[in-house]
Amino acid sequence: EALKQAEAAPAVEPFAIAVADGVHRGSAQGFGGELVLDVTVEGGRIIAIEVVESNDTPFIAETAFKTLIPAIIEAQGPVDAVSGATFTSRAVEAAVRDALSIKEGQ
Repeated sequence: EALKQAEAAPAVEPFAIAVADGVHRGSAQGFGGELVLDVTVEGGRIIAIEVVESNDTPFIAETAFKTLIPAIIEAQGPVDAVSGATFTSRAVEAAVRDALSIKEGQ
């Protein structure tokens, strides 16, 4: 029964990449303030994510970044939150989405 439910579960939608190749900055509200990321897109895929600014608790945020960033690059979409760092995890996802969206003036 669990297998049937897992098979019926919708696949995670990859991020919609609306921007051209290059480095794009995105931000979101983290646990301790603004989180700023640079997301590098090449060939319509995320190839790198760099943390520019984070005001979250350092040891919690660093653990989340080390886990989330490679997982997001591999999945090209949202991934499960890191236990104990849910707010930071959601901020990373939101900042990536922000970086990949067309902003006014682009």
